Amino acid sequence: QVRDHARRHGWSKTSTHRAQKSMRVLQHMQDTPGAMLRASDAMRLHDIGLAALPVIDIGTAIGVMVDDREPAIHRWFATTIADLPAPMQAELGDWFDTMLNGSTTPPRRRPRGQETARQYLRGAMPALTVWAGQGHISLREITHAQVLAVLPPSGNPRSIMGAGLRSIFTLLKARKILFTNPIARVRTVNRHGFDAAPV
Repeated sequence: QVRDHARRHGWSKTSTHRAQKSMRVLQHMQDTPGAMLRASDAMRLHDIGLAALPVIDIGTAIGVMVDDREPAIHRWFATTIADLPAPMQAELGDWFDTMLNGSTTPPRRRPRGQETARQYLRGAMPALTVWAGQGHISLREITHAQVLAVLPPSGNPRSIMGAGLRSIFTLLKARKILFTNPIARVRTVNRHGFDAAPV
């Protein structure tokens, strides 16, 4: 099956041989012979100088591999919020999970794109960092006045931060993780009359 896949995709003999060797090693790494292969295990082949990505391509194509790798955005999210207090991280984790996966329980939400979640968090991080630096450990502690104090005075910087904070606070309030929405009555529109991104 490796040779068939390699031939269809025009691989060289060297690449085909390396992929065959990598597949054999991966199969020997299995705790349960004959079970579905896992892409996360295949990535460990890099550590011993073997090809991982071609094996994942082949295994997925022929239906013997489960791609259980963590999406890159999850690593980015964890790294981005790593210096925030643990309660704040947990609250943001709930927001992030709902943004990416939506919610089928009330209040229902459709999943949003990964880039939208990135933009919102990037916009909100300066405020979150300031609040953490002031000793706040949870978004439940943030007041209307503290939102006003941290927002840029005008223009796109205010719109971008406002859109990120509005998304986070509005969703967490809807999910009853926060008791109040401190940005609810705060105007953050740019000169065109709308937030930089939809909530």
